[in-house]
Amino acid sequence: MVRSKILVVFALLTIPVFLAAGDRGYRLSEPVFEDGYYVYAVENTMGIETKVSSPARIGAREQAIMEELYNEFSAWNNLRAQSVRLRFENERAYLVIVPSKLICEGKDMAGYLPSGMQFSYISGYLEYNFRMLVDNLFLRFFGRFVDREQFCAEMAEAVANPFAYIQANDPAYAMRKLVSVEKELDKLQTEAAENSGSVEELRSSLKELSARHRRLREEHEKLLSDYRDLLYSVMVLHNTGWFRGPTPFDREGLKRVVELKERNPSWNAEEIAPIIKDEGFELSNQEIKLILKVYFQEF
Repeated sequence: MVRSKILVVFALLTIPVFLAAGDRGYRLSEPVFEDGYYVYAVENTMGIETKVSSPARIGAREQAIMEELYNEFSAWNNLRAQSVRLRFENERAYLVIVPSKLICEGKDMAGYLPSGMQFSYISGYLEYNFRMLVDNLFLRFFGRFVDREQFCAEMAEAVANPFAYIQANDPAYAMRKLVSVEKELDKLQTEAAENSGSVEELRSSLKELSARHRRLREEHEKLLSDYRDLLYSVMVLHNTGWFRGPTPFDREGLKRVVELKERNPSWNAEEIAPIIKDEGFELSNQEIKLILKVYFQEF
């Protein structure tokens, strides 16, 4: 009876959180070594595709992390998973859940998550960073996970009013708004030159728009600065190793990696690394990969 209950609980979400195999109520296959990772397939009663990957064989530390993640997500009675991926990378763990159902404040969010939900775990902290598609608008949903209630409330708010969510959270929106105001200014200036009879009226409009433009630019610069600081802090937090804690990045090197990736979207870390080293920047391959993960969501 105990074994049967464990199987049912595991099948509801299929996050493979204990790897002690048979005595845990489910079976873990022998790993297959692919592209530098040991890949484990998890057999479960629901037949939901579930995999765990790690650069080394799963040990006690990984089992403890998986148990902590399981304790969190198995309590989500509003969630049913279609597939689950858990990948270990040094001291971090990356979890991707593609839900078939996720009810938040009475509404199913699964249809707004084209690539599922991506979480990263390090030193007891869980963060989320993924895209939502709402009314043909892509929203970047990111932050530090506090609890299910806050997570669901914010997601429901984003779905209910995507434009307000973008305005409050997306620096790119402020830039688009700034460009729109600049175009409006150019149009008014052209009309002023062609219509001398309404010069004073246009001057007043231009003055008002200029003040509005200045405020928007200041707001955009602050948003952009805060956004860059947030990305940099996330990367520093994750830039750790076995014998060192969070380590600052070479900011100029970081900017160069982002520039190369934006110019060459198909390039990966292995193609960017030689150029960065030739140009004298002190960034490791692991740090370059971390930059691509944070800035371009290349997991």
